[in-house]
Amino acid sequence: MQRPYSLLLLLFMVVACSLHPEYAGARDLSENPAWRVPGKWRPWVMEDQSPELAKCATRKEWAAMEANLKKIRGLWEQIPAIAAPVGYEISAVGHYQADFCLHMVPVGKHNKAERPYEHHYDKTRPLVGDVSFYPFNHASIHPRLQVDHESHGIWFTVNRIPTDNLPLLDHEFLEPIRVTDRFGAPAYDVGTAACKFNGECISDDLLIIRNNEAPLWKPVPLIELYDKLLDKAQFDIEGFEREAEKVRREFDEWLSPKRRKEREDMYRRDAAASWQKQRTPEEYVARSMENDRNYEGRKRKELSEAGPRPGTAWGERQGDVGRITELRARLPADNPKAYAYLCETPGHFNGYGVYAGQFTAVPRPGCRAVVRANSDYFNPKLPRTAIQLITVRAYNYCLDKVPFIAPGQCKADFKLLENMDWSALRTLMDK
Repeated sequence: MQRPYSLLLLLFMVVACSLHPEYAGARDLSENPAWRVPGKWRPWVMEDQSPELAKCATRKEWAAMEANLKKIRGLWEQIPAIAAPVGYEISAVGHYQADFCLHMVPVGKHNKAERPYEHHYDKTRPLVGDVSFYPFNHASIHPRLQVDHESHGIWFTVNRIPTDNLPLLDHEFLEPIRVTDRFGAPAYDVGTAACKFNGECISDDLLIIRNNEAPLWKPVPLIELYDKLLDKAQFDIEGFEREAEKVRREFDEWLSPKRRKEREDMYRRDAAASWQKQRTPEEYVARSMENDRNYEGRKRKELSEAGPRPGTAWGERQGDVGRITELRARLPADNPKAYAYLCETPGHFNGYGVYAGQFTAVPRPGCRAVVRANSDYFNPKLPRTAIQLITVRAYNYCLDKVPFIAPGQCKADFKLLENMDWSALRTLMDK
């Protein structure tokens, strides 16, 4: 019964696009002479040449990573449909990813001064890099469309396990959902963790090509989430304590006879200044000293109300500590390290305790497991530069755009995806 209406809707959209001035011009792009101009592949370059690279790996290791990325580009250049582009040119460049070598390592628990973190560059884990496929059309293409690239880019990333952190947590996220496989590779949706919280689900499917069957993600015990959130709440409380102590010290200094004398002398100098004409010097000094007393009263009231009491941020965090402690006590006695699941759709942040209450160790239909990237996925016996995992990002943008409304929109990307030798890509991987 729905089919006629669907056809009518499709017909309406096609007619609307043809009448819209922007898309009406897009229909005629195939007649633009620029689309008949022979294109080219732009020269290979490696971007993100930061000084941090040397802290992460040797030049020889980065050179080996670059060589592997160039092999992926080499597969693209062998695709007849895009080997000699016409009407556009292709930028396919590599990127170093030194950031993935940097890890913040906590040095013990939080303390009264600051959370002690040290930044370490891991020189043992596999190196991460990516190569992007980005077709650019010639500058003479229909200026009214204001398009500076022929299609959406596609990224092939090496040795990066996909993650999408949950709010308030550091390395935890909802287990990616496996969706329709493409090109003989499993596809996962990793972009819906955030939509559990704000309702804005953005499609971010990834193709995942791997060299072994070890799990990419590992489940997280609920008690570890509780402990993380408890630590954050306690750290906030200590921050409030430090700030309150700082304010008290500054107020005590402000009350000291020395500072009081300095202010009184300043008021007398100001009272005698030529710009002071509104009142007599005695009146000016008296009014200034009265303002000081009023400030002192307000500050004393403010400090007396600070602390662990209802209605203050300090009190709210203490409530969070109590709530999370209560939740921890409710964990199953027979399985205190039961895994965490998220079943609800939390709204805006209402405290660590409320947030912690959204997780459960007893999943129901529709719940999602909380996971972390499995660092043990990679084979430590292989060189750091070996290709052990390839993820393909942003490919689904163009697949969703078929059929195209203009020659320049996603056609090069589509040719890449449909014609690439995916089995040859798998042969690049080490085992």
